[in-house]
Amino acid sequence: MTFRDLVDHWTQIRDSSSDPTRHQVMVDLDRIMHPISDPQLEQLYQNLIQSFDQFELRLDQLKTQTKDQIEQDEKEWFQRSSQWYQDTLDQRLSQTLEFANNFRNQQVKISAETEKLYISRVMRYSDWHHAGMIIHPGREPFMQHMVGNDPLYIVDESHALLEPVLNDYNQAYQRRLRTCVIEEQFDQEILVKVPDGQIGVCLAYHYFNFRPFEMIKQYLIEIYRKLKPGGVLIMTFNDCERLAGLSWVEMNYACYNRASLIKDLAMRLNYTVEFFYHDQGPSSWIELRKPGTLTSLRGGQTLAKILPNPVANSK
Repeated sequence: MTFRDLVDHWTQIRDSSSDPTRHQVMVDLDRIMHPISDPQLEQLYQNLIQSFDQFELRLDQLKTQTKDQIEQDEKEWFQRSSQWYQDTLDQRLSQTLEFANNFRNQQVKISAETEKLYISRVMRYSDWHHAGMIIHPGREPFMQHMVGNDPLYIVDESHALLEPVLNDYNQAYQRRLRTCVIEEQFDQEILVKVPDGQIGVCLAYHYFNFRPFEMIKQYLIEIYRKLKPGGVLIMTFNDCERLAGLSWVEMNYACYNRASLIKDLAMRLNYTVEFFYHDQGPSSWIELRKPGTLTSLRGGQTLAKILPNPVANSK
């Protein structure tokens, strides 16, 4: 059985259970047995209950065996992703920024319904009382729904990657943005320029899809420090618990990660899972909250509506 077959098998059995069937059968049999007093039928009834127990026990054993086999075989995929990440990192640093733009600024294909849902989720956290942060704002439609966060930090690996985003807005609003250029290293802080405990919401869309598990872990540790109590991290990642995500890894387009591992990591770092969603595509969307309640001492803000630069958007 190939690894793809193993993952496919797991997705088909992981949520399966005979309990609903058992419940309905027992209800029907209890109705039949109620007026009957027959030792032979009673014994067959008890045998049937035992058979359901044995069936569920064996099903659980198969789930455990399959999960254990995936965890054993996926070590190679984690190593492959780490090497792929390092290779693409070297290319981004050694070549012109054309590689980074072409590689990462490809928009993820999602349905109109999914995009509407994602935008509505982002807008839940757009509040001038709290600062916001976007890691790699790219060419996706989400930044325009976070302009209300004050201030708004936009973070990427170079100024050249941030310039197209800045050009979408007029000079007055550009001066209000906080731009941060980061350098990813496993042995040093990445978000050192972002103040601790000040961010109400952080968005990393179509970014951690290209980061190995150990790098995502480092980001989650640092972002936790940057968030206010009650602050939220919104992120997507390549979810290889579904075949669409595994296909991305097989095509050397994204890193290997799994939803259950990301959730477990988040909970170990003291986040709570606020929301989780995926459609038919390879990415999963997850919102992680730092414990506490968002508060602000701000009493007011100058009333003005921030709109994208119409000149920039018409190009």
